[in-house]
Amino acid sequence: MAKVLILTASYGSGHNAAARSLTAAFERAGAAVTLVDHFRELVHPEDERVAAEVRRRTRNTSIRTLGYVKDIRSLMAAPDLLVTKAGGMTLAEALAAELPLVAFASLPGQERRNERFASRHGVALIARSRRELARTVARAFGDPTLLERLREHMRALRRPDASRRIVDMVLEQCVRIP
Repeated sequence: MAKVLILTASYGSGHNAAARSLTAAFERAGAAVTLVDHFRELVHPEDERVAAEVRRRTRNTSIRTLGYVKDIRSLMAAPDLLVTKAGGMTLAEALAAELPLVAFASLPGQERRNERFASRHGVALIARSRRELARTVARAFGDPTLLERLREHMRALRRPDASRRIVDMVLEQCVRIP
């Protein structure tokens, strides 16, 4: 059974309506889905109504819904695919976990630039509409070599020692400044 992790920014926001509508499609496909509303504690109380609807619709299905979680790294260790918008930290976390992703509903500006970067480097698939998202996810699970190619590109692109290198560079600059 395919495992999918969907990260949203808020159940009720317009760009995450796809996460709500996809629950039935993933259930029909028999995928085990974890839906995480990463910023649940920061949203308008009206979204609780939408969150309750999502929980009701996914009750007794293979879809597990969660609110805000602190340990996203553990959640990223299990799935085969991540569906999310292309936020910088999320992309970095996905690279570190070697978790292939489908970027969807990214906001204009930096997130769209992140999408282009990830797509050009072969670490993400991009979907611009709900229909395209369904086709892209089906393509990813229909071609096992595709997910492995994404992982290979992630291994080539990621820099596990980046934090240490940045600290070394900053300290080196501090020593040079009189």
